[in-house]
Amino acid sequence: MRDVRLVSELVARFNRPLHCWWLRNASGKDDFWNVQAGIEKNWFGLGKTDFYGEYGVYTQGAGMLAGNANNLNNVFFNFFSTPANVATSSVFLKDSEVRVWGFGWVQSIDAAAMDLYFGFRNFSTDLNVIAIERAPARTTPTVIPVNNIVGTPFQRNIATDDIQVVMTGAIIRF
Repeated sequence: MRDVRLVSELVARFNRPLHCWWLRNASGKDDFWNVQAGIEKNWFGLGKTDFYGEYGVYTQGAGMLAGNANNLNNVFFNFFSTPANVATSSVFLKDSEVRVWGFGWVQSIDAAAMDLYFGFRNFSTDLNVIAIERAPARTTPTVIPVNNIVGTPFQRNIATDDIQVVMTGAIIRF
């Protein structure tokens, strides 16, 4: 009789730092959880064969663990009404979520001390940003808005495409 082993793993971390007072509605969360499950058995006589599946969710806020947030204005420059406003304006990550699902196979070859593997993962993301458009500082005396803010800060969901990753290879143990 051949041994069959069911394997599973759940990993999670939840972190809730303080919210940033100057970036309203930005989240300071940094959480993830991931579950993997599979079956291991010597199906073919070469060595153990593993089939597995996995699913995980990773959420992150504005990256304020160290008390700062990264300005993404050069990445999302098309948010602003004029090119001159890009350098003085700000775009901050409000929150993000990445969902990962995948499956794979590992075949051990005992006689060669080798493992062959194949894995597939699909990554889906949701990004939410807060944009604050500011006009450049003026040298002539004119009436300008407080902090040079043009309009109202706005939130936007960034559409992203899913990414599929295929991993394959071999490991030889000496």
